[in-house]
Amino acid sequence: ECEALCTTVGIMVAGRFRCMGNVQHLKARFGQGFTVDVKTHISKESDKSQGDSEEVKRLIKFFSDNFPGHEIIEKNPAKVVFRVPQAGQSVSRVFRLIEANKANLSILEYSCSQTTLEQIFNYFAAQEAQSQQAPGLRADTDEQEEVELLTR
Repeated sequence: ECEALCTTVGIMVAGRFRCMGNVQHLKARFGQGFTVDVKTHISKESDKSQGDSEEVKRLIKFFSDNFPGHEIIEKNPAKVVFRVPQAGQSVSRVFRLIEANKANLSILEYSCSQTTLEQIFNYFAAQEAQSQQAPGLRADTDEQEEVELLTR
């Protein structure tokens, strides 16, 4: 709803103002990259085997070769969800590479999306929870970053 209704968004966690800006600015600055959700075809041989299917193994190798620094968020026999770092990547490159290799990788469907505002909020909330557990370890850079964000 925020994305559709607001031109400027501010995020507060535990009474502390953490960031402010337009939606795209917040996603670019604090986003964790792209989420790529891929559903593959499962061959009958792979369906009977234990562990990763051959299709999933090929898919993971493809991401390792083409998207350095990716993380596997979720994995099951027919679906893998990856997080691809945003640095040096564009949505168009992700789509172009997957589309060019769709048949070879037995991909039935896929999607690519940016980090959501909810994920950004959860990131800040997790940081706050960590600082509550170890208040003496709080870095001075948090306060400097806050001041920088407020002055933009």
